[in-house]
Amino acid sequence: MGQSGGARVRRAWLETGYKLLVERGAAGLKLPLLCETMGLTKGSFYHHFNGLSDYKLALVKAWEEEFTLDVFNAASQNEDPDQSHYDITLFFMQKDKAIDHAVRTWAMTDKVAKDHLHRIDNLRIELLAKLFEKSSGLSSEEARLYAFLRYACFLGVNCLNPNIDDDKAREIGRIHSRAMLNDSKLAKEN
Repeated sequence: MGQSGGARVRRAWLETGYKLLVERGAAGLKLPLLCETMGLTKGSFYHHFNGLSDYKLALVKAWEEEFTLDVFNAASQNEDPDQSHYDITLFFMQKDKAIDHAVRTWAMTDKVAKDHLHRIDNLRIELLAKLFEKSSGLSSEEARLYAFLRYACFLGVNCLNPNIDDDKAREIGRIHSRAMLNDSKLAKEN
């Protein structure tokens, strides 16, 4: 079932926010620039959002949904927890990594974005930890350490090379996933 016209326009406002955030950073999230880029009026904006702070909150929530919840939900569809680790890498690489990077940069100067980023980072680590517990039988504490390291590698790759080729990023993710999974299983045996 398709989105209604209003939902499509609201979604277009959010997509424009992503685009401007990537191109111009937090300075791109100004109402006149958003309206100019959309070719719509402030009235249209206020029809969909209660103000700029409401818009920014909606933007960071959309990022959480698309770049965290959707990814982990898709990966969890696989019955094999080891495959889910690989799927997460694949699904993340299918997302526009520049948006993830832009949100992180935005969070350096915006408290709402920073608070959401911190919560989302912890959620991602927690979801990865559950996968490690399931696939390797590690304790919650050990699984969280593995998840933290896995996530730190993901962030590091994106930070070192935000424009990394998707195929290369997937290969790095696959190698890292395999190494982390193998080591986590060995750790449980010892």
